[in-house]
Amino acid sequence: MMRNFLLFWIVFLSIIQNIIESKSSKNRKKPKPKNSFPAYIKTPNNIKAYISKELDERGTIASQLYNFPYVSCLRFNLQNHPVKQMGINFFLSKSYNRVQLSTSSKKPTKVLLKKSTLVYTKELFYYIGLALGLMPEIKRFDRDKYVKVFSKNILSKFQSCYKKEKYNDKLIAGTGFDFSSAMLVPPFYGSKRNKKTYKTKLYPYYERTFSVYKVFSHNDLKRINYLYCGNRCNKTNDCHRGGYYNLKCDACNCPMGITGKNCEDIEANDKKCNTKNKLVASKKKKVLLVKNDGRFCVYSITSKKKNVKVTILDLKLSMLNKCEYGVGMEVKYAKDKGALGILLCRNYKNIKLPALSNEVIIIFGNHNTSNLFKVSYREV
Repeated sequence: MMRNFLLFWIVFLSIIQNIIESKSSKNRKKPKPKNSFPAYIKTPNNIKAYISKELDERGTIASQLYNFPYVSCLRFNLQNHPVKQMGINFFLSKSYNRVQLSTSSKKPTKVLLKKSTLVYTKELFYYIGLALGLMPEIKRFDRDKYVKVFSKNILSKFQSCYKKEKYNDKLIAGTGFDFSSAMLVPPFYGSKRNKKTYKTKLYPYYERTFSVYKVFSHNDLKRINYLYCGNRCNKTNDCHRGGYYNLKCDACNCPMGITGKNCEDIEANDKKCNTKNKLVASKKKKVLLVKNDGRFCVYSITSKKKNVKVTILDLKLSMLNKCEYGVGMEVKYAKDKGALGILLCRNYKNIKLPALSNEVIIIFGNHNTSNLFKVSYREV
C-alpha cells in the first residue's frame, strides 16, 4: 500500500514539473535585436574626434575621416585634446586593438590601435566601422548560410568576436552577407596555430576576395547612411537592386554594373560585349557565350516567377589574379545585389551556383584580348 502511494506521488510530481517547464519555455523571451547605437548618431554632421599624435603622426586616420562627407552625411570635428564626453578618441595601444563603444552622450568611444594597424587599410576601416557602431559581418545571425565557423580554431579571448547576434534592422539596412565588407574579419583572425577560423560555403572561390577589398564596400556605406542619415530624405526607399539614396535624396547610389535614377537598369554594353545584355530564363536550359576584347560588360538574366540557376561552364582570362585591377568575372546570384557576388580571377570550369534570386547579374571586365566565359542558365 505504502509503495503504491509513493509511486503515485512520484508520477504526480513529475507531471507537475513537466507542466511548469512547458509554460516556462513558452514564456521565455526570444533574444531581442541588439540596439547598441553610439550617441553621436544624433549629431552626424558634428562628431568630435581626437587622434593621438603618438598613434598617428602622419595623419592616416584623419585623411580617412575627412573623406566621409563625400559618401555620407558624417562630418568629423577633429580636436586638439581628448574628447571628454560624446565623440571618439583614437589612442595608441602597444599590445592589442580594441574598441570600447559608448552609447552615452557623457562618455566618448575609445579606440585603441597598434601602430601596425595603420599600415593595413582594411584592418583600420574595420575598427573605424566598429567605432561607428557597424556590426562585424561574421557575427550576423544568418552567417551560417554563407560560412562555416570552426570554433575549435578560435582563441578563447576571441570567441566573443565570432558569437552570432541578432542585430537591429537599422544596422542591417536590408543588406545580405557581404564578402567585400570591411567589417568581415579575415579567416585567420584570432586563430589558434594559424588555423582557419571559418571557411566560405563556396570554398575556394571567395577566398581571394579578402585581399582585393580594403575600404568600405557599397553595403558598408549603405549601412552607415541608414544609421546616421536615414531621416534626411523623409521618404520611403524606392531604390532597387540594393541601392540607397544619395546625399541630395534625388537619386540612388547603385552597386557596380547597375544604373538609373532608382537603380532600375543595368549599364549598357559596348558593341564588342554583345549588346543583348538582358536575358530571360525559362525551364529550358540556355547558354550564354561571350568572347570579350578588353571591355567592361554587364548581363542580366531574369525570371518572372522563379529563381535563376546559373552554372559557369567555362571561364578563360588572359590575365590571372588581377581582380583588384578590374580583371575578372563577378556573378551576383543572391537577392541583395549590393553585396559582392562570387568573384573569379582565374580560369575555371563547371562552377554550380545556388539559385537564390529571380535575377542574376554577370559583370565581366578585362584589359586584354582572348577572354571568354560560357554559362548555362534556366529557371527553377
